[in-house]
Amino acid sequence: MVGAVFVGSPSGSDLWSARSYPSAGPSAAHLAVAFVFDDSFGISRKDWPVIQRAAGAIASALRPGDTGATVMTLDRLMLMNAAGTDPTTLAQTFAVLPVPGLSRKMLWDAVLAGSSLVATGPGRPVVVCFSDGARDFGWTARKDALDTLTSTGVVIDAVTVPNIYLGQTNWDDVKKVPGSLVIQASDSRLGEQISAQFDRLRQGHVLAYHPAGQ
Repeated sequence: MVGAVFVGSPSGSDLWSARSYPSAGPSAAHLAVAFVFDDSFGISRKDWPVIQRAAGAIASALRPGDTGATVMTLDRLMLMNAAGTDPTTLAQTFAVLPVPGLSRKMLWDAVLAGSSLVATGPGRPVVVCFSDGARDFGWTARKDALDTLTSTGVVIDAVTVPNIYLGQTNWDDVKKVPGSLVIQASDSRLGEQISAQFDRLRQGHVLAYHPAGQ
């Protein structure tokens, strides 16, 4: 059985317990992580340093042998780091990413592009997206993107910030993708949560939540 990693229990209740299961895919000693940055107009510039620090913390959770790629949604999809980039170079890129502009949101196009960069190479494929999760104007529907990730065994993590106009948005559909995690960029537990998740993925395990007693 494959489950999902959540921050807290799915219902916010204490009547849930976590169990670890072998993942459906093969174990991987290393990870291949696509970092996808939403640079659209709905993200406040004041939140950008928070996103950069969160990305740096995630890069610090990578180990020697882990690799990554970086995609941004500027006026078009931009490849900032090619697949196979080492963690140190990734962190250097994150520190100098351009602040959000007036581009339209193409998050799910970018998520699929990122997943294609890491899905066929060595290492367990993971996509980490940084976004407010608001309405998207790209070619790819959110549901279609998540269905594709689920069917191909690619884990997606959402590191979230509020939308300027809408505040926090709903990420429950992302939480349903096996092995995935949703966490706010400002959460002090982000580094710890991601490190623990990455360790489970390297070992070929994910978490599932069940009602207590079942």
